[in-house]
Amino acid sequence: MTFTIEPSSPLKGMQLYEKIDLTKGPKITIKWKETVDGPEHHIPNVPKNMIIKFSPHASRMWAAVFDRKDPKNHELNLGVRTDIDVNALKYLLNQMLRACQTQGLYYLQLYPTHLGRAVASYAALKALGVLCVRSTWRHELVGWMHVAGLTHGEFVAVHRFVGAGEPGLVRHVLHQIVWTDATDSLGHPDMVQIDAYVADKPELVAVRTEVEREVSGVLASRQAKKKERRQLKGKRDINRAYGYGPQQGDGAYLADRNVSAWAAHVAHAAEGQPGEWDAGSTGEALGGHGLAAFLLD
Repeated sequence: MTFTIEPSSPLKGMQLYEKIDLTKGPKITIKWKETVDGPEHHIPNVPKNMIIKFSPHASRMWAAVFDRKDPKNHELNLGVRTDIDVNALKYLLNQMLRACQTQGLYYLQLYPTHLGRAVASYAALKALGVLCVRSTWRHELVGWMHVAGLTHGEFVAVHRFVGAGEPGLVRHVLHQIVWTDATDSLGHPDMVQIDAYVADKPELVAVRTEVEREVSGVLASRQAKKKERRQLKGKRDINRAYGYGPQQGDGAYLADRNVSAWAAHVAHAAEGQPGEWDAGSTGEALGGHGLAAFLLD
């Protein structure tokens, strides 16, 4: 069964002029660091009202700042985190601006053509505290990963941007990679690079070991079932060859069995030996005409 997750939007039902108003007014700066001692990243001139509309987290944070002159009123500090890509965050902000400035457009679109960038934009969505399309984007990502031939770069992107918060997604990707490597005649093309990346990360080593065990179990079970089916088919072929099994369905088999019984009875009678046969069944097998029809033939 397939299903789709309908996206939601805080802009739903708003007129174009109301959406455009969200892009006006005060501006804020989004900032964060990748390490405590590292340089600070900045994205300035972001419409504050637009962020408030899309991000419940930012809205609650600014609501708790009572002094309008407090610098916190003019910035959104995301703290220290390694799961934010500058370009992905800019893409997300551009999606918000586009939705606010376009008639009839209310939803934010996942990055459409590159899985690694799509994962990064999903991570930016989470970092900014946007909830309206989070489930939709995640559902799209999982479906994309299921059909895509995941590369080393895409695997690294998944681990870097969502690995800490969504280990299940990393596990899903690893499962896809291990399955491809185990079932494709040429193996996974990037397996050497992926092995090298996983090797020095204990948390990934543990997940991969578990996934490999699962994949091996599934493949072994499939092989056992194939062997069982081959053996069963062989037995059926032998039975058919010796007349012990149905040739053209159960009815034909029953007819063959009873006609054979009558033939054996006639042979025994010719030799002066008693024989047993089921006259009723033989009659049914001969189309309902019974012994008379058989003798007339």
